[in-house]
Amino acid sequence: KQKVSWLELAPVLAIFGITFGVIGYVYSMYGSTFFLPPGYFDYKWTAEQWREHLDADGRTMLLIGGPHKSGTTILWDAIRQHPELSSFGDSFDTGVSYSEGILMQSVYPKFGIGMEFRRDNANKMEGLGKYALANENLVHWTEDRPEAKQMENLALLMNRFAPFWDNVNATVLVEKSPPNAVISRFLDALYNVNSTSNRPVTKFLFITRHPIANAYSHEKVLLGQVKFNHLLENYIKVHEYMITDMPKLRNKPKLVRLEDFAIKPSETLKSIFEWLGVDSSDEIVHDILYNKLSRPVEHDPNAKYRKIWCQKKINKANEEIKVFQNRLLKLKLGYDMVGWCDGYSFDVDEKSGDEFDEL
Repeated sequence: KQKVSWLELAPVLAIFGITFGVIGYVYSMYGSTFFLPPGYFDYKWTAEQWREHLDADGRTMLLIGGPHKSGTTILWDAIRQHPELSSFGDSFDTGVSYSEGILMQSVYPKFGIGMEFRRDNANKMEGLGKYALANENLVHWTEDRPEAKQMENLALLMNRFAPFWDNVNATVLVEKSPPNAVISRFLDALYNVNSTSNRPVTKFLFITRHPIANAYSHEKVLLGQVKFNHLLENYIKVHEYMITDMPKLRNKPKLVRLEDFAIKPSETLKSIFEWLGVDSSDEIVHDILYNKLSRPVEHDPNAKYRKIWCQKKINKANEEIKVFQNRLLKLKLGYDMVGWCDGYSFDVDEKSGDEFDEL
């Protein structure tokens, strides 16, 4: 018998090593759920059971949205610490990035989120920084969609989400996905479909961020795949859909700016909890911010991006910036692009705001 040397086995062992290394890394990020078929943990409740459950006991579906890279995750992470709220666990528990519900379900589009680096995605209006630039009928879903009127879709959605809430009987059930900003009317209709209650079960919490900082944060993640002006255009489109839809939602939504949350986290959380109708005591808010969050909220999340922008001395007469500025002012978000550098000091920490780039 011919002996096989270790040298001959080296390529095979290397392949095995790499394979198990990748599997180990993926498991460390997304847990066992990533490797199981979709729906493995699904509940088996009927649509009627979910309708009764949502309408009972003053229960609320809190849906969080806004542009990507605007702080949806850090705000969600703070809110979900409240004892009366139930939210998904982290990515290790859910098997999807940032525990975003949109990536777990099959009722409405995922808009190419998470597929940004696929070769066939380069020329498509999908994924971070450009999904809102697709045709409106593909992006801007409303109550007119037939999918919003089907009870079986409510059951599909709730049965998929239910195993990942730590308490499905909680007063407030939380789901966070940035594109909720462009499909809020659709979700509002679906979660209230065939309800006999005089109280809508849905509430929408939106968060936003200065457009230039938001675009730079996208640019860092996307490695230059999407042009800066397209990132700004996508930001504007997301907000145009969101702002247009807000007055048409069943319950009055709440809009938070990341900058305000960063400067006054206690006041911001307190106002959100009051709006939700849950305990908003100083003790609850203090415990969340200083004992339960893994890291403190940075005071100025935009500092390094403002420094980059201002050092470039972008011409205030730049026609493209003026067009974005005019559209931005119509949104009444309280942001200014043209005057962002007025009175600005360049003495800032280069790492300031890094935690918000992940969110």
